[in-house]
Amino acid sequence: MKLKKMMEMDFIRDFRTHLETPFEHRLFEASLRNYCSHGNPLRFNNFAFAMRELVTNILNRKAPEMDVVSAPWYTQVSPERKVTRKQQLKYCAQKHIPDNVISDKTLDKIKEKTKNYNQEYMTFNKYTHITEKYFNNESKAVFNEVKQLIELTSKAYDIFDELENVMSEEVLESIDAEIREITSDNIPDEVDILSSCTHVNNSETTGIRLITMTNEFLYFLIEGTIYITRQYGKGEEFYASGDHYPFWFAVSVSAQDFSSVKPLNVNVMVDTSAWYAQSEEDQAYQSLINSAEFLSRIDYINISTREKEKLFPGVSKLHTSSETKSEATNASYTIEYGVYDDLPF
Repeated sequence: MKLKKMMEMDFIRDFRTHLETPFEHRLFEASLRNYCSHGNPLRFNNFAFAMRELVTNILNRKAPEMDVVSAPWYTQVSPERKVTRKQQLKYCAQKHIPDNVISDKTLDKIKEKTKNYNQEYMTFNKYTHITEKYFNNESKAVFNEVKQLIELTSKAYDIFDELENVMSEEVLESIDAEIREITSDNIPDEVDILSSCTHVNNSETTGIRLITMTNEFLYFLIEGTIYITRQYGKGEEFYASGDHYPFWFAVSVSAQDFSSVKPLNVNVMVDTSAWYAQSEEDQAYQSLINSAEFLSRIDYINISTREKEKLFPGVSKLHTSSETKSEATNASYTIEYGVYDDLPF
């Protein structure tokens, strides 16, 4: 099988979304080239070895030794190794968040998922240690094993996300009240452009999702709905109509104090594409443009392409920032982008 054909397969396209650095992409391509070396009875074993190293490199990127050692919960547990794989996984889950601010329930979940990851990781050994059972050069059998190994590797990467989500669930219990208080005040006037007189009736939070984590902060996407009444004319010509639109904004939460919740500057987006759109397809496209524009405003917190796609499926296919605005301007209508110095909600 040729490398180009393999690169176009869905399960490989999906796997590549986990990769972030040029080296990771090069290593994965080199791994596939090993597999495509027909006639070499060791091609699958070489492929498996390279994939195991790729997983290790991803873990080292997500949990560098220097960062793990500087975490407040770190203690050296082995004289042979400064940092263990379990400690790297713990760092993926909680970065520099001290153990004493995390509940025992969450700490137990982190230990459980760390154990599960190590079990998955050990599966690589049955492929990388050459035995008669896995010394196989039959094309169909080898391809099925390659697919299985790539899906296993993808599952291993997903555990990194699961570890972060365990931590975010802990934080959400602490910040829920603060978020609800934020959304009850200071409603934005962005929707005023929809009519001669627009009244905001209410707004509500519909979802809170983790964007990313650093040693200092956890960043969350706040999703909600704003309810308005549009008014036109006066006297006998008076007309009023109710409507609602989704909104997004982002907040940072201190890793040392979960009660310290702060909105990110200039990040609000009220998605009024339903008002302007000329068709369902047009609305879906313009909503994606709004999503890309919103993400470009908070891109300074270093959101990966995969994280962006998880937050707004399809958005990675669009350009952002100035290119996105250009696309919106050249469409059948123009979306006005507001700039806010303070929290708009």
